[in-house]
Amino acid sequence: MTAGVLRNVPRKIKGITSFTTWPDGGLHECRVDKENRIETPFGIFIPRYSRPDMRTKELKSIGFHKNGRVASICLEKQTLVKTPVGIIEAELLTFHEDGSLNSVFPLNGQIGFGWSEEDEGKLAPRHIFTLAVGTITVKLNGIRFYPGGSIRSLIFWPGEIITAKTPAGDFPARIGLRFYEDGSLESFEPALLRPQEGCVKTEGKASFVFQESRLLPWYTVLENVILPIERT
Repeated sequence: MTAGVLRNVPRKIKGITSFTTWPDGGLHECRVDKENRIETPFGIFIPRYSRPDMRTKELKSIGFHKNGRVASICLEKQTLVKTPVGIIEAELLTFHEDGSLNSVFPLNGQIGFGWSEEDEGKLAPRHIFTLAVGTITVKLNGIRFYPGGSIRSLIFWPGEIITAKTPAGDFPARIGLRFYEDGSLESFEPALLRPQEGCVKTEGKASFVFQESRLLPWYTVLENVILPIERT
């Protein structure tokens, strides 16, 4: 996909400032500086046209599939989206080639200098879902759908942990959940819970091994060299 002469515009897009095209000359992605309104079965959406601020990612306003259908919309502001599982606010949307909803991202901020993950996390709302793993409440990074509308995956906000009910028992899960199209659980990332209390009993001397090369800053260079010899 390269910038070039734009021949096939799938719809009237106002204020195109830059773009890339598919090999056949069709519009692939573009940035705009004027308000456009894109009507979909999931709502009417306004692609970003204002200049980025400290929190805003520098993304193309609209993307298109080769067949001319909308592939993605970076929204001007957080907007209510009518998803197959209810209303969810979003800042970024993607669509399948048939026009069905693919992904919904509630937040799309740029984590970096001046805007931290903690700052972004304060804006993240909690969502409630009733699924094959039970009813869960979680902050989302994103949610993906199959073309038929069933949930393909839930992507959790960093640090979020839920309890997933499975045929093998209840397990803490982090990062996200993936489902088959019929709604049954396909996979998840187990979470290791930190112990809240307890003790470790040993007999004799206790020792440990760092998982990476490391010096003890409170020792001198010589003491660091001698340390492993003394411990053997």
